[in-house]
Amino acid sequence: MLILSVLWRTTNEEEDCNLSGSSRLRLHVHPGTSGLAPHMALLAAGAVFEVRTIDLFAGEGRTHAFQRLNPFGTVPVLEDGAAAIPETGAILLHVAERFPDAGMLPHGGADRAQALRWLFHVAALHADFMTWRRASLALREDQHAMGATQAWMARRLAEAFRTVERAMDGPFLVGTRAGPADFYLLMVAGWWRTRFDFAAETPQLAAYLEAMTDNPSVRGAYEAQGSSVPKFLAATTPVS
Repeated sequence: MLILSVLWRTTNEEEDCNLSGSSRLRLHVHPGTSGLAPHMALLAAGAVFEVRTIDLFAGEGRTHAFQRLNPFGTVPVLEDGAAAIPETGAILLHVAERFPDAGMLPHGGADRAQALRWLFHVAALHADFMTWRRASLALREDQHAMGATQAWMARRLAEAFRTVERAMDGPFLVGTRAGPADFYLLMVAGWWRTRFDFAAETPQLAAYLEAMTDNPSVRGAYEAQGSSVPKFLAATTPVS
């Protein structure tokens, strides 16, 4: 049975960002952002964990207590006892290795190398998406530069998703069950679905992503964070 303690509250108290060496798992997120994939993985692993929101807009990522966990002040961060692990990809890898019986990561050999390759590849897609998103802020005083940068990043992301479709040769990125990179890819693709018609451009990838949304761990993470489960098979009109 999966047990999930979800506390949608925030705090500035230093002791509430410190688990004092216990084995308790706590995932710090800003709902609907990069903590979705780790949330999915923890549910898939059958972990007992707590979710804590960090309101980045209110500056809670800049508090001394939180920056003890992640000096960069970003989420997600997973506390595992005395360890604090930031970054989506690192958390996904840690969860898969911490719960080996969940079978999310091959134990060795070429399959493990391929699983890590996909994890790093999706992390690069994540970085490209964030570059596209931040261009509107960094270049807001130069509309031409902002438009050119976003258009170039959009073409790069579209081709990356086409490449993923061509490279897939099974029901998941590696093996016969969802792994860290599958959860990560679903999260990033979900952000991009209003700007890329997956059903028309990459129908096989769209079918795989849609099937992933039926995973109870995926639905549980989206619902717990108050986000809508993305749809990939319905035709969309990309927005600019």
